[in-house]
Amino acid sequence: MLNFVAIVATMWALLVIFDKPTSGKSASNRQGSNVLAIVIAIVGVGGGAVSSVVIYKAIAQLQTLDGSLQERTKELNDANAQLRAYNESLAETVSRRTNELLFAELQYRSLFDATAELILICDGKSNALEVNRPVEMFFGCDRNNLRGFNLLEKIHPEDRQRVGDAIVETNRGEIVAEEVRIRSRTGEEQFFLAEFSPLLMDRESIVGFKVLMKDITPEKQNQIEQE
Repeated sequence: MLNFVAIVATMWALLVIFDKPTSGKSASNRQGSNVLAIVIAIVGVGGGAVSSVVIYKAIAQLQTLDGSLQERTKELNDANAQLRAYNESLAETVSRRTNELLFAELQYRSLFDATAELILICDGKSNALEVNRPVEMFFGCDRNNLRGFNLLEKIHPEDRQRVGDAIVETNRGEIVAEEVRIRSRTGEEQFFLAEFSPLLMDRESIVGFKVLMKDITPEKQNQIEQE
């Protein structure tokens, strides 16, 4: 477009310069028109050359920019492809680990409930966090209602001091065994050999303890009778 304008301006200037004088034009006006036309012609020719250079440079810059943009687009597409692959791999790993943990929990729950011993998981203040099926049967109460009860409250009053001391030692990291008496749902007093063991978090912090209680009532009754 700029070249076209420059060519038109140059042609007009040449026509003015070589145009024959008319009777109505003075010599001074004719001379001024010729000077102006010469200037326009020079500018037109030079402007056309300059316009060509400017346009060439602009096209070169646009080509460079387009190449750079295509390169960046390819890099982004490659990064997105890698991210999608990572997300798919992560989702697969999470799904697999979730299934593994669920299976492990089911196995643990099965063993937890299948054992004959009473098992209680307690926090550091002796409040029950989890109990197994034999505990439910012994107290005649659903585990959801047993969660939160204080273990010491279920212990025979004469045994609470010893059990309290055992819990203190367990919270320090020791494994302690004590004989305890507990009343069942029928009101019958039964003897248990209770083993207190600490529960560790990250193999360092003690967050509570586990109690495994084995019924030794028959042995204790025989012992009492022999005495």
